[in-house]
Amino acid sequence: VNQEGSGDMYNKGAGLLHHIREMIGNDSIFRAILTGLNKDFRHRTVDSKQVETYFSEKSKLDLSPVFDQYLRSTSIPTLEYQIDQNKIRLRFQNCLDTFHMPVRWGQRQIMINTQWTETSRDQKAKYSFYPCNLCRFCGGAFEYLLIYQARTFYRS
Repeated sequence: VNQEGSGDMYNKGAGLLHHIREMIGNDSIFRAILTGLNKDFRHRTVDSKQVETYFSEKSKLDLSPVFDQYLRSTSIPTLEYQIDQNKIRLRFQNCLDTFHMPVRWGQRQIMINTQWTETSRDQKAKYSFYPCNLCRFCGGAFEYLLIYQARTFYRS
C-alpha cells in the first residue's frame, strides 16, 4: 500500500478512458456513463470486471478488446503509417490482434486495427493537426500529430 507505482497506471488509465470516449463517439453519453458509474457504485468497492461490464452495458458496445489491451496487456499500441501520393495507410502495431480504435481524420473517424487501412489524403490542406489518440501519452497530456508535406511532427 505504501509503495509508489511507476506512474504507468495513470497514463494507461487516461488512455483507457480516452479510448472508450472515442469508441462511444458522443461526449454527452460518455459523461452520462461516468456520472452513472459514480452514482451507482458510490460508497462501494468495485473491481475492473464490474467497471468493464457497466461501460459495455451502458454504451451498448463490446469493450472487452479495449479492457484487454489496457488492463491485461503490457504492450503499448503504436500507430504505423505510410504516405504515398494521395493515399495514407494506417495500422496499429505492438497490440493484441483484437485491438481496434477510431482515429479522427479531419472531420471523420476511421476505424483502425492491426490490418492496413487505406484512406485518401486531404489535398486541400497543406498541413493538418489531428488529435493523436495513438496511445502515446506524454505526462498525461495528449500529443498531436502534424502531417505536413509527407513529414510527421509531434506536438504536446
